[in-house]
Amino acid sequence: IGLGLVQDGEVILGTIASPSLPALGGDVTLRAEGGGWLFAGTRSWAGALELEACRSRLRSLASPIGVCWRELFIPLRVAPTCNLEDGVMCESYEATHSRSDELRKQSRRLTAMSGLRLDSMSKYGLVARGEAHLYLRGTFTGSRPESIWDHCPGVPIVIA
Repeated sequence: IGLGLVQDGEVILGTIASPSLPALGGDVTLRAEGGGWLFAGTRSWAGALELEACRSRLRSLASPIGVCWRELFIPLRVAPTCNLEDGVMCESYEATHSRSDELRKQSRRLTAMSGLRLDSMSKYGLVARGEAHLYLRGTFTGSRPESIWDHCPGVPIVIA
C-alpha cells in the first residue's frame, strides 16, 4: 500500500505500508504474521517504523495526540556500494508483472545477482533499509508503460 505526494511535478513525500514484511534480516519471501513495517520519506529524510512498535506505543498512550511519530522511526540507509554481481536485486514475484527476466537475460552481470522475488511496494523498503541493492522493473521494448503511481511512494524513501 503506498501513497505519494507530488508538488509542482516533483515527488516530495512517500509512505508505504508493508503489513506482512518481516523484521530486518528476516525471510522476505514468507509472510510475517504480526509483523509489518511502515516506510516514510521526504527528499531529505527517510525512516521505517515496525508496526508492532507502533501498536505498542498507541496502547501505552491515553491519547495519541502530541506524539512525535517521526521520533519512533528507525533511520534508513541503503546498502553500501558493491560490485553488481555481489548485489541483491528485488523483482516482482510474478515475472509477467515486470518482465525483469527478459532484462536479466540481456546482462551477464544481472544474471549473476541473487534475487528477491516479492510483490508489493515493499521492494522499495528493502532497498531503503539496505537488504537489496537494486529494484529491477520494466522492459527493453517498453511494452508495459510505467505509471507515476507505481513509483511515487517509493522514490523519496530510497533517495533520502
